Amino acid sequence: MDDELNSMLSEVGGPCNYDNMIKMFEAKMAGGINDPDDLVVDAFKAFDEEVEEKIKGQMVTRHILEKENFTHILTAFGDKLTEDEIDDIFGEFEFDDNGDIMTKSVVDLFVAGAMDEKKEEEEEKKEAETAEAAPAAGDEGAKKKKKKKKAAK
Repeated sequence: MDDELNSMLSEVGGPCNYDNMIKMFEAKMAGGINDPDDLVVDAFKAFDEEVEEKIKGQMVTRHILEKENFTHILTAFGDKLTEDEIDDIFGEFEFDDNGDIMTKSVVDLFVAGAMDEKKEEEEEKKEAETAEAAPAAGDEGAKKKKKKKKAAK
């Protein structure tokens, strides 16, 4: 674990502070060495919370990062960010009515559409399972019809 963390910190190219992190992300976004998308998404999902609430009679699941927790992480670990740096970063995020950060708005800054793709993949899997189950039921009906036809002869 320490080796992996040290490897990531070495990518920053100097002290792990706000300016160097921005330079590293700029280099990565410009086509430098990128972390796999799943790794980036999973890093943010480690702090993600699913919140279910009823909106207009339907249960809706939202993914949030609690603002206080995320601020604590940014100010307590590694090179601590200042309030001004945190304000700059938080200016890029979307917030819900409770003031919590919408996880999708954070993840989309690094991996565009990653949160959407996961939902689409899950829906496709469900549709595939439903499609596989439907022909099986249809086959049973077809066998019964064949048996009935044979009995009629």
